[in-house]
Amino acid sequence: LDPTGGCDGDCLNKPASLLPQRRKELPPLSPFTVLELGVHEGYTTAVFSTIFHRVIAVDFDSMWLYKARMKQEEMGGSPNVMFLRMDLYSDNWGMLRENRIEVVFIDAAHDYLSVKSDVINSLQLEGVEWLIFHDYGQFNNESDQLKGNQVRWVVDDFVEAEFLDCGSGMPPSAASPPLHRGGSLGSSSW
Repeated sequence: LDPTGGCDGDCLNKPASLLPQRRKELPPLSPFTVLELGVHEGYTTAVFSTIFHRVIAVDFDSMWLYKARMKQEEMGGSPNVMFLRMDLYSDNWGMLRENRIEVVFIDAAHDYLSVKSDVINSLQLEGVEWLIFHDYGQFNNESDQLKGNQVRWVVDDFVEAEFLDCGSGMPPSAASPPLHRGGSLGSSSW
């Protein structure tokens, strides 16, 4: 199976009508729920919806949420995507804690303090096993970092402090999601 759902390298530059239609043909590849922090126009949300069992797409800007939702509608609906308007830096993350979340994709603000806040809050969600950082490998020269693209600094600091372990970089097995404390998988419903 193609884990991208048919998304070639140019997928994010295509109109939604050309994005993967895999969701209609096959169940998601992963039983995990991904929390997407920052949806922009919804291209990543669209790809995640073909890979993950559930997607919780969060943004503070209702315009970006609307565009992401319309992208899902163009793909035939969003049965496994929940859109949530939330300010990650002033709202209480407690509203997310009742959900089983194994993966967090961090792509909201890219300045040091915001990314650090996203990491700290994500690591406090029970069950989170994987963090994915957008733009870790980009914008890493001194000029870009001074302009606010500081994702790599945060990740490197958390790894150095041993709060993050980048390990082998291998994804989790789709057949064996991590158990919650107490040994249960938790509820499979929203």
